[in-house]
Amino acid sequence: MGSSSRYLDEFTSICLVRTGSWLNVPRDNPLSTQSSIRVEDLDKQPMVTFGEHDHLHRRFMEACSQKSIRPEITTISDANLVISVAKPKKALFFDFPAGIWGDVREKSAGRTAGEERAGDDDRITLPLELSDDDDEVIGTFIVRRRNVQLPAPAATLWKWLVNALSVSESPGEGASSIERSVER
Repeated sequence: MGSSSRYLDEFTSICLVRTGSWLNVPRDNPLSTQSSIRVEDLDKQPMVTFGEHDHLHRRFMEACSQKSIRPEITTISDANLVISVAKPKKALFFDFPAGIWGDVREKSAGRTAGEERAGDDDRITLPLELSDDDDEVIGTFIVRRRNVQLPAPAATLWKWLVNALSVSESPGEGASSIERSVER
C-alpha cells in the first residue's frame, strides 16, 4: 500500500501510483495560503497522524528530525478516525490529492470531480515537500519479499500484474517504470 521507496529495499516492488505527500490544512491556518508546505513550516503545528507503524508517518518524523522540527502530534489514530479527530482540533493531517482519492470521494457523494465538497470548504489539501531527494518516491506499491518463493496463486497473480501493467520488476530500487504521477 502507501509507502516510501526508501523502505522497500528488501522487496521487489512495482509503483502503481506516485502521489507524493499531501497535507490537509484548515483554511484559517497561515499555511493554507502557500502553494506547498516544507517540513520547516511544520514546527509546532498541530497534526493528527497514523502512528509509528505507518510508513508515511515514519518518513515524516524522519524528515522533521533531520531538520530539528517538532510538529505537535495531538493524536495518533487509525485512518477512519483521522478526519473526525483533526477537524475539531484544527489539526493538519495527511491526505491524497483530488486526482487520487478525491475522485472516489466525489463519486461516493454523487458529485463530479472538482465540485466543492460540502463541509470541506474550510480546509485545503496542499503538497508537502518531505525531502530534497528527487529519487525518493511516495506512492502506492505492490511488493513481494525478495528471495522468497511465492505460493503458486500469488506467483500467478504477480506475473499477471507485471505483464498487465507492462513493467519490469524493481528489486529494491524504489519505483519501477509504471507510475501514474499526480501533478502538483
